[in-house]
Amino acid sequence: MNFKVVSKINGLFLIFFSLIIATHIFVGLIYYSDKGTISFLKASIVTLIVGILLYIPFRNLDNDNISHKEGFFITTTSWILIGITGGLPFFFQKTFGDFSFSSFASSVFESISGLTTTGATVLVGIESHPHSILMWRSTTHWIGGMGFIVLSLTILPFLGIGGFQLFKAEVPGPTQEKITPRIRETAKILWKLYLIITVALIILLLFGGMSFFDSVNHAFATLATGGFSTKNKSMESFDSAYIEAVVTFFMIVAGANFSLHYYAIFKGDIKKYFKDLEFKVYISIFLGLSLIAGFDIYIRTGKLTYALRHAPFNIASILTTTGFNSVDFTDHHWGKFATLALIIAMMIGGSAGSTGGGIKVIRIIIIFKQSVHELYRLIFPNTVNSVKFGGYRIKNSLALNIWGFVYFYVLILLIISVIIYIAGYSYETSFFATLASVGNIGPGIAEVGPTENYTLFTPWIKLLLSFGMLLGRLEIYTILVLFSKHFWKR
Repeated sequence: MNFKVVSKINGLFLIFFSLIIATHIFVGLIYYSDKGTISFLKASIVTLIVGILLYIPFRNLDNDNISHKEGFFITTTSWILIGITGGLPFFFQKTFGDFSFSSFASSVFESISGLTTTGATVLVGIESHPHSILMWRSTTHWIGGMGFIVLSLTILPFLGIGGFQLFKAEVPGPTQEKITPRIRETAKILWKLYLIITVALIILLLFGGMSFFDSVNHAFATLATGGFSTKNKSMESFDSAYIEAVVTFFMIVAGANFSLHYYAIFKGDIKKYFKDLEFKVYISIFLGLSLIAGFDIYIRTGKLTYALRHAPFNIASILTTTGFNSVDFTDHHWGKFATLALIIAMMIGGSAGSTGGGIKVIRIIIIFKQSVHELYRLIFPNTVNSVKFGGYRIKNSLALNIWGFVYFYVLILLIISVIIYIAGYSYETSFFATLASVGNIGPGIAEVGPTENYTLFTPWIKLLLSFGMLLGRLEIYTILVLFSKHFWKR
């Protein structure tokens, strides 16, 4: 492990990140009564100093040949560092009497929740907070959605060919498709596409009557599948069927593989959507769960319009791991079947190559195909047929990778849930807080429902859940591999 190169690259990441933090000083100046300006000035200076200290001693080192081990280590440590420094603006707010972030753990929790696009919050009275703070929450979403390292690859040319190792470690799997042979060009295309879709959503939200500030914040949160809102009641505050319909569509877009959007928007090949098995299953899951939830709601309320409006929105929100809510889906209108549909959506998540979290649809498909294939082999033990996906044979190594991922995913859910339960919280709260964190969903059920927040947890539990968020966002293996003794051998 070349720790000098690790230090140099992390230093550059922090220097770049300090500039992003500093831009929110201008948000505070635009809203002249904003009390967050000084917090961002302090945070950007501290982040810049740490970045310089890490970078300067090793600035002349060559970093073109980053190994896969260094790729994992740099990705993990850089996310931890930006998670911590991203919490500084929140932490410095306590100077102005904002005690939502009275502990540093709460500040880090909010930052990592934003960057991992989880959307779990410790904020109370959201609308009373400075515009710059609310904008920073949404910005962390937007950066984390497509990936901070992927953003760095588009702007900073310093990584050279070693950038591919970092790209692989950060982009949601199990497959990472390079749209072009050059990894930096792929990163540029992804961010350009991301920006175009975000601007389109901002314009449509403006047409729906949202203010410019609210439109930008909610567009950032939607495309990142994050869920931070500028309102206490999330989308319910706007009470607009138009806004909910637009956001539902864009949540589904954000939860799909962005390479499909690339072919549709830049190449004019819309047929890619209909040829892609994962996308077809993804849409089928959304429609199926929406029908189950909608029918249950209609039976309980007798209101067809209510069911048609709120079932698809909230199912899309949970399936894509966005975390917005248009109603409190834990109230009496949502019966057992509607709640079950939400829980299933929590367990699945979005598509590979999307900004969504969770296990991912492609893994569910491959596990199902592999299971059916094993059943077939029991009946016909001499068969030579292999599992196929999209016309290609699935390698045994990929199938084992996916089974291992699901095993660790479930194991992590159980371990963190048990720890929280032993700490004195109910088993429902413990499990759904863990599922919402590791799945990067945000709202859960019980004491972490859509109208609640995470202030009930102690600082150590918040840090534990923050670690769960990082595990979910970096797809578990990227972090867990660092705990293997074999990783540190030559």
